[in-house]
This record gives sequence, structure tokens and C-alpha cells, in this order.
Amino acid sequence: MRSRRQRRPGERTRHLRSAAAGFFFQGAAVPVGIFLPLYFQHVRGHSATASGLLLLPLLIGMALGNRLTAATVLRSGHVKPVLLIGAGLLTGGTAAFAALRATTPLALTSVLLLLVGLGAGPAMGGLTIATQNAVPRADMGTATAGSALTKQIGGAVGLACAQSLIGHSGAAAPTATAIGSTVAWSGGAAGLLALGALLLMRDIPIATAGKRPGAPTPPPAVSGAARKADRRT
Repeated sequence: MRSRRQRRPGERTRHLRSAAAGFFFQGAAVPVGIFLPLYFQHVRGHSATASGLLLLPLLIGMALGNRLTAATVLRSGHVKPVLLIGAGLLTGGTAAFAALRATTPLALTSVLLLLVGLGAGPAMGGLTIATQNAVPRADMGTATAGSALTKQIGGAVGLACAQSLIGHSGAAAPTATAIGSTVAWSGGAAGLLALGALLLMRDIPIATAGKRPGAPTPPPAVSGAARKADRRT
């Protein structure tokens, strides 16, 4: 049995890379939830209540992506492929807002918000599962809290960078082009960095129903007729 000191360096590396992925995931998703209501209210002329309701596709996508991620990971025992798909959806969804204009159909905007939500959802539950399975049981609480803190810091940094970008647009009021390009640049860059962090992270085996991570596959069952045939031979 390996000692805790022998296991810690590899576990620390996996935990740091998953935390970095969570940092960039949150940095890409937060500006969308902040700047799109400004677009709906100041550019499209909707009320504050309507602007909040128009964000429902983003929230539905997050909840759906989180639920599908948990079900897929617990069934397959692998978390990295799901996180890579989520990072790809998040990067593509945010980058597509570069085409945002004042006349963009609300149906298209809702589809892009749903895409971003589906991409951000895997980071909510998937990274937590990966973090908890990358460290010993004694360090699980500390690692989970550290991962949550890293996500919050990533969201704050992403929002600060996005505000700096939109501040350099020079417009007195936020325009559709400024909001779209800000979301595209900040979200696309953070999404690509999340993809890079995930590609550097080794897949973490997840315990599935009736099977521990790394446990050998049991041999196939042998029928009674096969046992009798073996005895005769």
C-alpha cells in the first residue's frame, strides 16, 4: 500500500489542474450572465423583469448540463471527456456572441444562451466529482472548498477583464456590438484556457455502482454445462 506522502504529488497536480479548469470555466460563464441583461434592457428596450426572464435558457442549460454530467460520469466512470465537451460548448457559445447585433432574433440569442449553459453545467458537478476523487478522503473537504473558492475567484477575474474590455469601447452606453465582442473575447479566451487545462489533466477514475475506481474487471461467469465439459476433458 502506498503511503500518503508517496501519493500526494500526483494528487496535488491533478487537483491543481482541475482547479485551474474551474477557474477558467467560471471566468467564461460569469460575463454572459452579467452583460446579456444589459443588452436586453438597454439595447432591446425590455424591462428589468423581462431581461431576467430572457436569461432562463442559460439557467436551464446549466441545470440540464449539470444533471447530465453527473449521470454520465457515474455511469461511465470517466469525467474528463464530459468536461472537454462542456468546455468546447462554452467556448463555441460565447464566441458566437461576436455576431450579436441590435436586430439579432431573440430565438437565436436564447439558443446561444442555452449552449453556454450546457457548456458551463459540467463544471458545476463534474469538477466537484473530479476534485473529490483526486484526493484522499481526509482531504476531501479542504479540496472541495478550495475548488469552490477558485471558481469564485475565476468569475471575479473574468468579470473584471470583461468590464475592462467594454470600458475601452468608448461608448457612453453599452451597445450590442460592444457587449457581443466583450462576451466573445472574454468567454472565448477563458474557454480555450479551460480546454488547455483539461487536456493537461489526467482522467480521474470515478467509482461507479458496484465498482471501485481501478478495480479489476471480474471474470465472466462459467455455466454448469461448461464446468462439466471441462471435468470430462
